[in-house]
Amino acid sequence: MSGRRFTCHSVAASLGALLDGGRRSEGTVLGSSSTAAYLAFDDVVVAVTARTVPLMPNGAAVIESDGLEAFDSGGVARTSSRGMRAGRVEVIWDGAVPVDLAVPLNEGQGARAVARRGSDLLDALGHEADPLAAIAGACPELVAGDGLEAVRLLFAGITDGDPEIAREAAGLLTGRGPGLTPDGDDLLAAAAAATLAFEGPAGTDRRIAGKLREALLVDELEDRTGALSATLLRLAVEGQVIDPVRTLLDLTAERGMWLRALGRLERIGHSTGGTYALGCALAAMALAGSNRKVR
Repeated sequence: MSGRRFTCHSVAASLGALLDGGRRSEGTVLGSSSTAAYLAFDDVVVAVTARTVPLMPNGAAVIESDGLEAFDSGGVARTSSRGMRAGRVEVIWDGAVPVDLAVPLNEGQGARAVARRGSDLLDALGHEADPLAAIAGACPELVAGDGLEAVRLLFAGITDGDPEIAREAAGLLTGRGPGLTPDGDDLLAAAAAATLAFEGPAGTDRRIAGKLREALLVDELEDRTGALSATLLRLAVEGQVIDPVRTLLDLTAERGMWLRALGRLERIGHSTGGTYALGCALAAMALAGSNRKVR
């Protein structure tokens, strides 16, 4: 059978650091579809995605629109400075453009802008202004049992700047829900990234905000959720996110721009994109109201 070669047009700037200069040079193909392939290198998962899929913070995007099912699950993958090879498949990334997927810090913005972005996101998603009710309506499997209480704790932990409450919420939400990246993980990742993006304009103490983000990473993370989700959670706590999320968190982005980004985000996974957007809204409204700056 002939081989298949893919050429990357962009790679996440954090990918090089994730692979640590070749230390993680050999890995395993976890699985693939026509538009995405996931490969594990120790405790890191690399995502290779088609051009129709937004760039992931742990990934490389190829110019081709499909064909990534050519990666055989369980196969050995090896990386080099030029790219990656897994069986008959080769990915070339040495000429790709590095993209920094760090969230914006929104300097010069204020708490009102944070609150407005949170409420506007909920409105665009078809929900009322209550983020808890919105999550309950959109993610029934997530809020089943004690799930809704976990979401309430997440909102309270961010609002009160209390890492212990946030840690309790993370303990209940991590690995919760269906999907390759469970809804609970998506919600936590979005909240962590939004906390970094909005801490400045919301007037949140940076030390407290940092502790909140750290609290959202549970101990023994890989035992609680899948490898891909664990990778994305860690990156989100560091402020590295899926490409459209950056625009949702950019308070200078005009409505048309972030609405287009929201549309791209919602097409990711069965519920991943929508849950990310809800997590951004939840954190925005919690932070904006934390110091009673928004009336």
